[in-house]
Amino acid sequence: MKQILIIEGKDAVVLSNLCKMRKLQPPTGYSNKEKYQSEFVRESGGIDNALINFEEALGQDFANIGLVVDANDKGPDSRWGKIKSILAIYFSEDTLKPLAPKPEGVIVQESGLPNVGIWIMPDN
Repeated sequence: MKQILIIEGKDAVVLSNLCKMRKLQPPTGYSNKEKYQSEFVRESGGIDNALINFEEALGQDFANIGLVVDANDKGPDSRWGKIKSILAIYFSEDTLKPLAPKPEGVIVQESGLPNVGIWIMPDN
């Protein structure tokens, strides 16, 4: 099962350690630390690159796609608007209409498309 986690910054190690602290299992097929860092997590170095990487991933054969971005000073609604416009290329309006950013994240699912998880972190 091909999966990817796209993160806005360079936080792969921090994210991995947080998951370990919460005793979460590594993603299927990515228990090897080097494979996790080189294949599963894509550090983007900024929001623009994260959104580009996200859109590219949606067009590939991933089963699961995760996106973690920071709300920054514009807030989660601003980030959500950009993310939702990318999702609208692939997902139906019926799927997207009821969704809105939540503190626990958003899951987007539609038959025949990858499962997408989005977390817009509070501005830190």
